[in-house]
Amino acid sequence: MRKNFCVLVLAGLFVIALSGFAVADSQMNNPIDKAFARDFEMAANTAEINYVSESYLNAWQAELDNVAKFVKKTYNFPEDRKRVDDYVSAYKKVAERAFDLEMLSWSDTESPPDIRSFGTGGPGASLSVQARIYKQATMNLILHFSTTHDSSRYKYLYNGKGAQLEKLREQYR
Repeated sequence: MRKNFCVLVLAGLFVIALSGFAVADSQMNNPIDKAFARDFEMAANTAEINYVSESYLNAWQAELDNVAKFVKKTYNFPEDRKRVDDYVSAYKKVAERAFDLEMLSWSDTESPPDIRSFGTGGPGASLSVQARIYKQATMNLILHFSTTHDSSRYKYLYNGKGAQLEKLREQYR
């Protein structure tokens, strides 16, 4: 009996580990991260980092809204759809606060807030933090949907080519 219990526990842990790998894999295998990877590698100055970070944030904001709309269609009752709206709203508030908190990392906190200066890297870093929160919220909704439905039914809204930093650079040469 004890041996069967141990085997069952190990099998359960194995399944949990595999699901964790699947979630991690789905977080990396998405069209947004693939499209922006080169842009983030290429961004060489503050203006470029800010531009790429803002474009990345916008992509994840749109994807979060899209997946929320998609998930809400699976529910019959307005109360259930409202839960999805509340979830999205809560994450958006967290993302705003995370932006503010990250800006503190790039500021002179020895100065009073009304006259505080911020480092030039603050906006790009803060936008990236915000984008990661939107990404996590999106992945959570996709995972939530996939626990009761075929996750392959969700198709990403994003089909862009990232910030296209290289093209932008060519315009200003």
